[in-house]
Amino acid sequence: MQTKRWIRAGQITAALVVVALTTVFVSGASTSTNFALYDATAPGAADDAFSTNFHISGTLPESVAGQNATSTNFILDTSLVPDTFGGGDILPPVITAGPTAIYLADDRALIQWTTDESSTGTVDFGLTTAYGTSLNQIPVFATLHQVLITGLTASTTYQFQVSSTDPFSNGPTVSTNAAFTTTAAADTTNPTFQSLNVTFLSLTSVQIDFDVDEPCSTDVDYGLTTALGTVLSDTTFLTTNTRTINGLTPGTQYFFDITASDPSGNATANGIQFFTMPVAVNITTSTLPDGTRTAFYSATVASLGGVGALNYTVDAGALPTGLMLDASSGVISGTPTTGGAFNFDIRVTDSGSPSSTDVAAYSVFINEPQKKDKKDEGCSTSEGAGLSWMLLLGLLAGVAVTIRNTRRRRV
Repeated sequence: MQTKRWIRAGQITAALVVVALTTVFVSGASTSTNFALYDATAPGAADDAFSTNFHISGTLPESVAGQNATSTNFILDTSLVPDTFGGGDILPPVITAGPTAIYLADDRALIQWTTDESSTGTVDFGLTTAYGTSLNQIPVFATLHQVLITGLTASTTYQFQVSSTDPFSNGPTVSTNAAFTTTAAADTTNPTFQSLNVTFLSLTSVQIDFDVDEPCSTDVDYGLTTALGTVLSDTTFLTTNTRTINGLTPGTQYFFDITASDPSGNATANGIQFFTMPVAVNITTSTLPDGTRTAFYSATVASLGGVGALNYTVDAGALPTGLMLDASSGVISGTPTTGGAFNFDIRVTDSGSPSSTDVAAYSVFINEPQKKDKKDEGCSTSEGAGLSWMLLLGLLAGVAVTIRNTRRRRV
């Protein structure tokens, strides 16, 4: 029967961990101050168990529980698991790109390749295909592999190949031979920033994207003042970079600077810039105008704040018959076909993750169109009609005078 033990962090029981076959099998992620274990679904490499920042070795299939692995604030107890425990990875990693020397100087070369799964990386190099020297990547397991070779001779051609082995000891997968030639002179040119873009992901997180003209390791330094103070470092040499900053305060201004360093140590600071975090989206339109049946209607529900594009929806009630709400602009428009009072709520939601939202209630009355007065229809007061009435009155006055004169002659 399989024995199960527990990780203990201080006095707190965290999550069930079993050394399955030869590595750690985790049921539910567990964390402590200085280590983290993440879900795994199969055993790993023989005699080796690992996580992001700790290592356990000396566990063998069908062996009695190994020695406890201890640290200042955790104890990991191992247990016996039969070697019939199935579901392990049996396929070696596949090299999907490279290997390539993506940076060359007089005394160094940066070799890069990628694999389809997390695996180790080793470069064998030398003046001939017999190689003679090996270097391993750090960190141990990755899909993007980089190894910086130093101490080379200027203007010299070197032969090299790379190999990778996954955590289940599948491999190594070995590349074909390739070559690079070092430059004649040292690289003394500082890298150049080519683009920079700040994108707000939520009210408390931001993404900074930037490009440099050569592979560089980068530091993003940020803070509430130009003194900055918090640094996010990436030791991978990249030309296209993305950095995410979390835990920021809505509506607060932050300053930041970026420093890029190429494999020869040439460094460039982009210069201090700033961004202001958005606040929650808020509808600023308090009332909407009334309308008239059969007459075109248009009104806008306006908002401030929020992250990215906004989306407007009818949250409750219904718009006047014949009107529609534009989801992206908040414009309500159309020709009402039914009169009366209409009550409805409009909700706006931003594109943040998590999103912010606001709701406002409105009441709109659609009036009946005014009917024309028939008396007014016969007594127009327009300029042309007024002139016609004056001529008619003059004609009637003339007729009256003629009748009076006729009567006097008869007398």
